[in-house]
Amino acid sequence: MAGGYEQLLGSFDQELFDRIAPKLWQLLNDLEPYLWREGNTYPETHTLLQDLFANGEVYFDVTYNPSEAASLVSQGRYPDSARTFVFDSGTIGNTHYVAISYNSSSKAAAMVLANLLLDPVTQYEKSRPELWGDLTVLSVGSLPKEWREKFRAAPRPPSVLSPDELSSHKIPELQAAWLEAIEKGWTENVLQK
Repeated sequence: MAGGYEQLLGSFDQELFDRIAPKLWQLLNDLEPYLWREGNTYPETHTLLQDLFANGEVYFDVTYNPSEAASLVSQGRYPDSARTFVFDSGTIGNTHYVAISYNSSSKAAAMVLANLLLDPVTQYEKSRPELWGDLTVLSVGSLPKEWREKFRAAPRPPSVLSPDELSSHKIPELQAAWLEAIEKGWTENVLQK
């Protein structure tokens, strides 16, 4: 709707938002007849959306974790035919963050936990679909050879695109002010229409 995500990067621009947002609201309203229950109601939680997909009531589920489908397939919640996909024009690539508050009373303990979360052993275990199925935040190419090989040889369920395919379509997430304006505008111009 914006003619490319590049102009939306950086600080929120109310004038630009006011110029492009009406096209988005129109598109979303035009899609309503094709939505679950024709857009008269929406699933209240992500878990409910997952249930609708598992029951064949909707055609896709949306998540930040591209490996979530594999995890849900391995749990028997999603059919074996479930597959991840990315949009040709790009898909938001989310990153995990660990922050330690400047006024934390346990900074040392928080740093130990942060280091544990970034340990290749933890990241590898976290990537297993039967556990969490999340992609690693580590730069695999920067790891010691044994870990590079282990990550690259890790089995990839057919429901998950390769990291190369995912990264080739990755676009940055917008700053919070943009997301807040979009959510507020969606509520006023789509949800409540």
